[in-house]
Amino acid sequence: MNNKPNLSPPFRIFLSIRWKLCILVVIATSLVALTMYSFMQWSFDRGFLRYINQRDSAQLEKLVPSLTSYYQQQQQSWQALTQNRHHWGELVISALSPRLVNRPPRHPPPFRRYVRRFLLFDQHKQLLIGRVPDKVTPLLHPIEYQQQVVGYVGLIPRKELTEFNDIAFAEKHQKLMLIITAIVVIIMALLAIPLASSIVKPIQRLRIAMDQLANRQAHSPLSTNQRDELGLLANDFNILSQLLSQQELLRKQWLADIAHELRTPISVLQAEMEAIEDGIRPLNQDSIQSLKMDLGRLTHLVNDLHHLALEDIGAISYQLSQQAIIPILHNILERHSQLISTHNLELTIKSDISETTTVTVDSNRIQQLFTNLLVNSIHYTDSTPDNPGRIQVSLQQQNGVITITWEDSAPSVPDSALPLLFERLYRVDSARQRDKGGSGLGLAIVKAIIDGHHGTIKAEHSALGGLKLIISLPL
Repeated sequence: MNNKPNLSPPFRIFLSIRWKLCILVVIATSLVALTMYSFMQWSFDRGFLRYINQRDSAQLEKLVPSLTSYYQQQQQSWQALTQNRHHWGELVISALSPRLVNRPPRHPPPFRRYVRRFLLFDQHKQLLIGRVPDKVTPLLHPIEYQQQVVGYVGLIPRKELTEFNDIAFAEKHQKLMLIITAIVVIIMALLAIPLASSIVKPIQRLRIAMDQLANRQAHSPLSTNQRDELGLLANDFNILSQLLSQQELLRKQWLADIAHELRTPISVLQAEMEAIEDGIRPLNQDSIQSLKMDLGRLTHLVNDLHHLALEDIGAISYQLSQQAIIPILHNILERHSQLISTHNLELTIKSDISETTTVTVDSNRIQQLFTNLLVNSIHYTDSTPDNPGRIQVSLQQQNGVITITWEDSAPSVPDSALPLLFERLYRVDSARQRDKGGSGLGLAIVKAIIDGHHGTIKAEHSALGGLKLIISLPL
């Protein structure tokens, strides 16, 4: 059965990011340009209408002298003017546009509409001539005679443009603004293509690199010169690529190491069985015991590999409960007391905690942890009857954490080897070799058990001359 993942794209690209960015830039630019056009046109209309009204209000001052003179001629009264509205129109036109007085009449005369905007009030602001529309406040200018206000001339402000020249000017301005807006949108549309390309190119390079990585092809690191999110993404991809490459190398090394570790005891078993079969070695109790020992080492190695494989896939469950840690430690040391004595080792325990201090642990896993630590020290601690090796275990409690310090005497390990001791199948070439019985998996299993209990472990040089392992477990 082929379980190789399908690396082909799950869908066909309908519209690339480049064109999406171009369309987005054009739409955004169009919206901004139209908004600015609308605002500027609204501002222009209001400002231009305000200017027209201010210009018209200036006409009131031109009309005041004529009205003052008329008021004087009519014996200081507006009555004659109110009774002759035609004369009011001629008076306004003669004061503002004398050239229109003798102009032939039209239907409707344009200046008549202009005259209707002018109003006349008495000194009490009572309307005499004209009509004020609802909700309109006219502009007023006082008419003075002999330093007294005798009336007011008023003007109805415009709500919209009505003069041909004013309308033509406003329309010309509107067309010009539309042309400028269209030019801005076109320029931004042309600039959007190279802008989108500059953004998309790093993404395309990233996609190509990811395809190569998925197909396990060699690829060059991505450039991280960009000081933005794409630069950070490229840097993260480079880190991920390096980690995957390292993991691939570790996987290959792991498989090679497993094959090598399994081949050694299998080769020994095969050689001994062939020797017995060929009659070179007799089949007796000693040969059977030797075969059982070789088979036991092979079984132990396979069990360790199986344990780590289960740890990797998260298949090992931890049955956590409150356990007294010191009795568990004493039990393991008691069970291996004969082995400790056989290897000429002296073991001491220093504890600052009571026998009843409990820790939340899986009892079976903690027993396995102590066993692996003890076996590791037994295998890799030099000792003779005259110069026995030393193992020292210290326990402390502080800030809700139990700290277990496991130390042994010489030999130690190089500084460069300290962070690698918990790697699977790792051995120090000089002192801790295969011929001392280790598989290189003991400390890796210890690290896995500590991680399963949410604890920490680190390796240092011991004052005893060997290795010092510091384990922290939360209570």
